[in-house]
Amino acid sequence: MEQIIKYVLGEAREILEAPFIFFSALLVVLCAAWWAINWRYSAIIDTKDGIIALYKERLQGATPDQARAKIESLEAQVLSLKAREWPPLTLRTSAAFKAALKDLSPTRIDVFAQDRDGVLLVQTLIVALNELGWGAKRSSSMNPLPEGLTVWPDNEAGRQMRDALAAATGFSLTDDEYIKRENRIAIGLGFKVD
Repeated sequence: MEQIIKYVLGEAREILEAPFIFFSALLVVLCAAWWAINWRYSAIIDTKDGIIALYKERLQGATPDQARAKIESLEAQVLSLKAREWPPLTLRTSAAFKAALKDLSPTRIDVFAQDRDGVLLVQTLIVALNELGWGAKRSSSMNPLPEGLTVWPDNEAGRQMRDALAAATGFSLTDDEYIKRENRIAIGLGFKVD
């Protein structure tokens, strides 16, 4: 410990004998350190300033509360659009659907969808029906479909299909009389109302 104290005192004497050189060298080192730090962080600050400017431009002068309200409104719109989608049959509901139809004699089935919101349910219905040996296919119609889930015609096979579909999907089915088909069953997925 004594050696360290002697060394520091000896160096202090050297500094006191040439203070201008010591403080000049210290100033050069500090300036070099400041320049390096400024150079390193100025790019980061410029990037952050650019992001802030972009957000200000996108907000168009809105306050944080107004921006939050707009985001919440957009989230509500996304949720309402998501709620329109018809959920597909799960493995369990598909098995229950097929079990409910196993006693029916296979017939040709056309499945109609109003728009893309029913695509997943249409696909799983067609797969389940074709696994039973029915000739199910997706069809298109120029006529608008009634809202909800509909099965035509209103005969024994149609009623059994309607009951099996209602049990498998959990949705109530719409009654509709304006489409009649012979020797086939039609399933229509209009806009979801539930």
